[in-house]
Amino acid sequence: MKKKMSIRDLDFNNTGAWPREFKIGFCVLLALVIIGFVWWFWVTGKRDELATLDAQEASLRAEFETKQGRAANLEPLKQQLAQMEQQLQQMLRQLPSRTEMPDLIVDISQTALATGLQNKLFQPGSRRRRSSTRRSRSSCVWWAPITNSVRS
Repeated sequence: MKKKMSIRDLDFNNTGAWPREFKIGFCVLLALVIIGFVWWFWVTGKRDELATLDAQEASLRAEFETKQGRAANLEPLKQQLAQMEQQLQQMLRQLPSRTEMPDLIVDISQTALATGLQNKLFQPGSRRRRSSTRRSRSSCVWWAPITNSVRS
């Protein structure tokens, strides 16, 4: 009959003399400790990576929501742009053309004289290009500084 041993009776300097059950128990406990340390070190490294990826996900979500909002407004903005271009073309058609410009200057001078205004200076400036990249039939602007005085 075998006598029962307790943990206090085990000699840690001579583990080879331990009973088989204690050897297996000690090996399982040692394996669990090693697995626990490996798991802890591996998870600690992954936690930092996870935190970085969470921050990246949050920034990408915010960027996505911003771009999604812009994309949702794209069609109304395109319609608004088309409407503004139509209005611009309509306004450009209302401007006098190059051939109408001399008659317009004569009309302004005659109207000024008829109302009693005396033009000190009525000199159309040189034609200058607009900063717009679009070309139209009225792509030049006439500068005409006018100084008027009332006849006494």
